[in-house]
Amino acid sequence: MTSPLEAELELLAIAELPHRDALIVLRKLHEQEAANFAARAYVALGSAVVRLLSARRDEHLHELNDVIRQTSAFVRRGGDATTADKLLALSDMALMRARFARSHPVEDVMGRSHFRAILEEIRHRGGRVSREELKGTGAIAEVYLTKFVANLEMVGLVRRSANGGIELTAEGERALEASPASVP
Repeated sequence: MTSPLEAELELLAIAELPHRDALIVLRKLHEQEAANFAARAYVALGSAVVRLLSARRDEHLHELNDVIRQTSAFVRRGGDATTADKLLALSDMALMRARFARSHPVEDVMGRSHFRAILEEIRHRGGRVSREELKGTGAIAEVYLTKFVANLEMVGLVRRSANGGIELTAEGERALEASPASVP
């Protein structure tokens, strides 16, 4: 049977715990498992960030960011500077993603021919390509490819697979369908 604390940590990890309750749960975790607190807090908060990024729930990232930063300070006071720094890096990455998504709506991204060319090439190849395959198409100069794919990933139009491939997301497919083809 799962303890109430474990159930609350699971809600935190899947980003279904209101941010105002997250600090309470993290305090309980510290009281019950001080020795494992830093590692467990990092895993739960990291999972929540990944979930929010995947679901494009950027508005919640700012709320969670406060929790992450407070947890980082608490962990640092406890003497674990490495995990505290990892938490700050997690926070910075989440905020960078939220800022990018807010300043680059999907409609704007789809209006840029180089981004659209990458998405169309991925779709043409069945929705998944390796970086090498994408480089070989000439759709975009190699020096810009990593940056452009990262930008497409930040707005949720592609995702990188575990084997290093680049996959068109359902949102990427919808964006291609909804936006007019670019004019050469």
